[in-house]
Amino acid sequence: MYREIPRERWAIELAAFTARNAQRPTVIEIDIPDIGVQEQEHDYPLRGITYDRRDERVSIMLGELEGADPHLTHSIPAVRSVAIGKAPERRSEVVRIAHDDGQTLVWAKEIQAG
Repeated sequence: MYREIPRERWAIELAAFTARNAQRPTVIEIDIPDIGVQEQEHDYPLRGITYDRRDERVSIMLGELEGADPHLTHSIPAVRSVAIGKAPERRSEVVRIAHDDGQTLVWAKEIQAG
């Protein structure tokens, strides 16, 4: 179940999602109607998700928080909506970002003990 976020709260809610999920392993799935669902990455740690009001763009940063280790940034232009939800079957929290081309899902997986 997703909770739609009003546009004026996107930056705040994405910062809160980052605070709750920083360094958790992620999965990014992009769903484009002409192509279908494509997994873009698996198990990179979350650095952060931000919204730039000026460019109307969401940026997803992945990689270790400390040091100069390689990191990735996935940028999403023309964002139409942002929603946050829980996925009990995946034991994770998810951000759904709808954009002109389809939607992008960012799963922040719960870290398993042991």
